[in-house]
Amino acid sequence: MNLKTKITCKLLTFILLHFLTLALIISCDLNTPSEPVPDNPIDKNNPGTRGDPYNLQAEIADGGIRLTWQAVDISGLAGYNVYRKDNNSTFSLLAECALQRVSYTDRTIQNGHRYEYYVVVRSATAEGDSSNITTVVIVTDPYFVIVCDNHPFTNNQISLIAINAFGWTHFKISPTSDSTNVDWQSYRDTIQWDLGNMDGWKYVYGWFRNENNLFGPIIDSIGLDTRASISSFTWSATGGDTLVPNDRITFTMQTSDDAFGLETDGSAIVTVEGWNPILLASNADGSYTGYYIIKSETPEVSNARVTVSFTDRVGNDAASVTAGQRLTAWWSPAPGIEREFPLGNTGETIVMCWIPAGSFDMGSPNGEQDRNDDEEPVHRVTFSDGFWIGKYEVTQVQWEAVTNYNPSHDYGVGDNHPVYYVSWDDIQDFESALDNEFRLPSEAEWEYACRAGTTTRFYWGDDSGYDDIDRYAVYLGNSIGRTEEVGTKLPNAWNLYDMNGNVYEWCEDWKHSNYNDAPNDGSAWVSPSRSSRVLRGGSWCNDPWYCRSAYRIGNTPVSRHGDYGFRLVRGVD
Repeated sequence: MNLKTKITCKLLTFILLHFLTLALIISCDLNTPSEPVPDNPIDKNNPGTRGDPYNLQAEIADGGIRLTWQAVDISGLAGYNVYRKDNNSTFSLLAECALQRVSYTDRTIQNGHRYEYYVVVRSATAEGDSSNITTVVIVTDPYFVIVCDNHPFTNNQISLIAINAFGWTHFKISPTSDSTNVDWQSYRDTIQWDLGNMDGWKYVYGWFRNENNLFGPIIDSIGLDTRASISSFTWSATGGDTLVPNDRITFTMQTSDDAFGLETDGSAIVTVEGWNPILLASNADGSYTGYYIIKSETPEVSNARVTVSFTDRVGNDAASVTAGQRLTAWWSPAPGIEREFPLGNTGETIVMCWIPAGSFDMGSPNGEQDRNDDEEPVHRVTFSDGFWIGKYEVTQVQWEAVTNYNPSHDYGVGDNHPVYYVSWDDIQDFESALDNEFRLPSEAEWEYACRAGTTTRFYWGDDSGYDDIDRYAVYLGNSIGRTEEVGTKLPNAWNLYDMNGNVYEWCEDWKHSNYNDAPNDGSAWVSPSRSSRVLRGGSWCNDPWYCRSAYRIGNTPVSRHGDYGFRLVRGVD
């Protein structure tokens, strides 16, 4: 089929007012054969197309002017050419589109311009008849928006105004409805605007013009909020001064009013030292309240600061406030605190001290003065729970109250002297008589309690010249050939007396030649069995180096000596 091109177009223009009304005008004068050719879609006598098969349409979309047309069904076509005319210029080729395409978006448009388009089919060598001409005039009612993340409030004094005003060439912006002294500016999409330095509602007025019209004013408003503050913060609890599980804490914070009234949509967070943050809820009156119930798994804290922070609805951070009252939540005893326990039904009691959960390095390091090979390797031991241990070595009066006899003789006899001449096996009978409410310490428990957080040779220091040992231990150099009453020397940091000297103290463990494969959880080393049980601490008849915290000996469970005694341990109730 031959392609013939001759186009005479008459342009009718409809200006788009109020959000882009597109005008499409078709007027074609075609040279066609004298006889109708119904099968030729570009023949004006074709009853289906009347010479314009394209039905070209235009709309503002996809970031430009989007043109769409109907496909032309003629063999031998290669595609479509799109032509454009800008204002009073002449038509020029804008784009070549493949045959499969029936749309094109012109994104090179400019505000305030009038564009005319037509589309035409093409073969490999020529163009066919054109479509109608569609005209687009880009004119809309102008509007602008004060840009902010938390509309209708902002804490930015310098704000961005986004303007959308197709077809308008100039604008002016004013903080009041009087624009007399405000200059016109050439149109642009955005403008920075100073809202001033006083918080409150801010109004922006805008006017727009083009060659033919004046529009305005239009108005937008925003609340400038640059400040937040806390006026008070307190907490109270159902318990006493020291809180325990199931006590309920109430936190209350009051904000200061801002320029808009009550601070109702902010975020208030309480921080208790050692705890996770606690979120408070708004009461819709400028106050915020939160509750926390102490649980057994709540971290224990002592004299902890309680602080509240506040961020208002637009992101202003108030200065944090610390409550005048500090918080203590503690239900495990403090390290070294004393507690008295009954010794069964004997009428006697035993004073014990609390040893906290924790970790320590057991053994003596290479290079420690007077160390022995069975004190290695140094290994980390961790106690997941605390325990009670006797403040003193078990005394003769306590032993006799349980067993009805006193085995001690010759090396210090008296109610408050440590019991001695007791074997490991004897102590098992003693424990059974007390329904096993008490037991011997593991070797790790003993050394952990003895060191009381220290890493030196003795719990009072390295004492390389043994200048201070007289104040802390009963040993060969200061004894008079016998034991002394318990508690006559200075205690360690956890309030324990005679951990070094006076009498050796039996432990639960079998004695191994070193610490290879020793338990690291503080438990007694009872498997595999050995021939000797452990004794620790040195005694009244030993040289001072036997009193070191890491020193250890062993003997058979049936052995009784004039310097063998013990102290008791009790687990958590």
